[in-house]
Amino acid sequence: MNVIFLDRDDTLNEDPGYLNDPVKVKLLPGVVEGLLQLHKAGYHFIVLTNQSGVGRGLITLEQLEAVHRRLLTKLEAQGVPILDLFFCPHIPDDHCNCRKPLPGLLWKALQGYPHIDLEKSWIVGDRYRDLMPGLRPHADDSGPVVKGILVGGKEADGKEGGDREAGGKDQAPPPANLRYTVADLQEAADRILGSNS
Repeated sequence: MNVIFLDRDDTLNEDPGYLNDPVKVKLLPGVVEGLLQLHKAGYHFIVLTNQSGVGRGLITLEQLEAVHRRLLTKLEAQGVPILDLFFCPHIPDDHCNCRKPLPGLLWKALQGYPHIDLEKSWIVGDRYRDLMPGLRPHADDSGPVVKGILVGGKEADGKEGGDREAGGKDQAPPPANLRYTVADLQEAADRILGSNS
């Protein structure tokens, strides 16, 4: 099974900051078009998202679930089914292993779907930390690295480097699995499908 692991905010939908109202879920340009291309080519989609607003007390689990239902419903209405969604509710001080850039969410996805072909899968997000779980797809450091695509190029062009929640502005080096930097998910789809031809 070939999978695209997707970040949520600023990759699939606009990010107003700690999104807690399903009415405010707005898909970004190119999302439906790109995911439809990939779906028709046989890819499945799993969302991996940091949601520290829960741990900060800014979003309830019920609000988060409503936002996710709205997001998945909007995508499915356009013919884009999402196989699954995994989220980390923790803040950095919790020192969990599921908060990206750590790989716990990816490990959980691979436990639930053991037939994923990592060599033919991709991990996509708008920040380097979204791609970094792909560097360690298994807890024992076995298996191939998952190829990454940076959408929007925020970190690549230096506009918003670092962890915005920590207030950092320093530009981190790109992760070793970064293959392409693209404008949107439609361009990401073109790159993925072009690499297979």
